[in-house]
Amino acid sequence: MKKVKGFFKTLKHPYRLAFLLLVGMLMMGSVVHAGWWKHHAGVVIRFGDGKVYTECVAFDEESVSGAELLQLVHLPVITAAGPMGTAICKIQDEGCDYPSESCFCKCQGGSECSYWAYYHLVDGKWQYSKVGAGKYQVHDGDVEGWAWGSGTMGSAKVMPPVKSFKEICPRYSSAKGSEKKSVSQSFYARLLLLIIVLLAFELYLKIASNKKGS
Repeated sequence: MKKVKGFFKTLKHPYRLAFLLLVGMLMMGSVVHAGWWKHHAGVVIRFGDGKVYTECVAFDEESVSGAELLQLVHLPVITAAGPMGTAICKIQDEGCDYPSESCFCKCQGGSECSYWAYYHLVDGKWQYSKVGAGKYQVHDGDVEGWAWGSGTMGSAKVMPPVKSFKEICPRYSSAKGSEKKSVSQSFYARLLLLIIVLLAFELYLKIASNKKGS
């Protein structure tokens, strides 16, 4: 404590306040880095051999497209722009090497083929997406699913396993929806308390300095 007081005494009053503000900003930055300022959505990917990959994905915007969310996953993803929006050609080693081949290289003939089927988790069940991944908007707390397998362009035979947002993003599951607003408000309250404490400490140092001078 004496070392801290000694350090503050070496700073002039305006610089003390600047230092205190910097400390507060650094503490805010640690909270931001921890992900509380971001939105989160879960992604479940089922590959052709049955292996499953899940990830809790963070994004800054209020919403992102399903394609944008998938591209934030820590796996290589190949996409192609088309009349129906962004198409998913390949995830990791599964799919088609666009542009050297068609994005739907396994769908060149016949009514049934293999491709990346796209799903949304709705009320605990997978719902086949009625729109392309480039047009669907994903929000905080959503769960998106992808599965490589056979099907038609209107339905698929393979689905990813059901995984809830809580299972995929346990760290942020309590901060979903209206509860996230509460977390944000709690953060502001703690930040305000921090500022009050820092200002009180500055006032204490000033009073102690005046007493010593008198």
